[in-house]
Amino acid sequence: MADTKAKSKRGKSAEMPQPQNTEEHRALSAESTTDDQVAERAGVSVATLRRWVKAGAIPQYQGKWTTAAVAHARIVSQLRRGGQPLDEIVKAAQDGRLALGSVNELFVVESETYTLKKAAKEAGIKLAVAEQIWLSLGLSVQTTDQVTRQDVEALKRIAAVLEAGVPLGALLQVIRVAAKSFADIADAEARLVRMFVHEPLLQEGAKSEEISEVMGAMIQAVLPHMSPLFEYMHMRFLQQYTEQVQIENVQGAPSRGKSIDGKLNVTICFVDIAGFTRYTEQAGVEKAFEQADQLRQHIDGTLPDSARLIKLTGDGAMIVGSEPGELVRWAVELADEEEKIFDLRIGMDFGEALYRDGDYFGGAINMAARVLNRADANEALATEQLKDQIKNRAAAGLRFVSIGTVRLKGFDEIVELFRVEKRES
Repeated sequence: MADTKAKSKRGKSAEMPQPQNTEEHRALSAESTTDDQVAERAGVSVATLRRWVKAGAIPQYQGKWTTAAVAHARIVSQLRRGGQPLDEIVKAAQDGRLALGSVNELFVVESETYTLKKAAKEAGIKLAVAEQIWLSLGLSVQTTDQVTRQDVEALKRIAAVLEAGVPLGALLQVIRVAAKSFADIADAEARLVRMFVHEPLLQEGAKSEEISEVMGAMIQAVLPHMSPLFEYMHMRFLQQYTEQVQIENVQGAPSRGKSIDGKLNVTICFVDIAGFTRYTEQAGVEKAFEQADQLRQHIDGTLPDSARLIKLTGDGAMIVGSEPGELVRWAVELADEEEKIFDLRIGMDFGEALYRDGDYFGGAINMAARVLNRADANEALATEQLKDQIKNRAAAGLRFVSIGTVRLKGFDEIVELFRVEKRES
């Protein structure tokens, strides 16, 4: 506990950016927030809110409504709607199990809200476009009458991007990908703080006030660094993938005349760990996850620049590449490593895929997944379409050995499959 307390003291010295309360940005404050406003935000009557305060369910309320107290009231409301007894909520607050509420002091809770129609008008965009943006951000249609000043400012920025000439369809895809990514980041931040900071403090028997103090100080010290860190990562990867797209323009990755539809010619590669289900049953979920995580790190550290890990599939991964020879050679080397960490199966295909919201869809993806299911441990299988894309297989150091024709589930045609091996020099 001593180390944690020391961190708390260091954290208090960190300067936190504070929301500005101007006429344009009116946030709820301890001096102006009323019971009526908080009850409305919590979706309960004023009488119910006061009963919660009297029972001790909202310990942050000390005669005035701080941002954390308002957020806590909303949490209590959600717990009550879920059927949680009030006395259990009070005990949870006393035990420090709701101490994460102190983090809510860092967020702006605005006293004035708008309809999406009014916000769209102020941002200078059509309501139909604003509705598409709202949904792309992952926000519920039920919240279109609770638009905040921050939301309006975001809509203005989006309007400026559209005015610069970015097509709406392209922008909506970027927004959906970014919103999903940041939702995942925020979810991870909240859960990891709970797992690695909050729970250990509870187990050490820390009091609710101490937990709030430690966590609040830590968050205050860390948060100012996160946005610059995310900006750095964005620009770092934007540079990398801008360069890669220019290379693809020369290599001819887009389907000629169809790239405007988001259709691309790509190499699809699925990798998974052979016998993973059996290993999970024998070794347990944590050990199995360690194996899957090792595979992910290995893939991240060895993939060629022309390929990208699109998503994990539990015990494996889906990878897309624009240069067939490079990705196939990587896959063969992965399956053929002398000091194997895992027994792997690999299935690959080449074809046209539809790119949407950071993912790929189409027959080539389905084909590669089915080819994977035909592979044995430490075997890389490919389709004839992919083999034909690698014109100079000798120069690429590859050999394709036919294993015969098969009928794959979900496909009418019979397909010839090839085991891909390193060509002996």
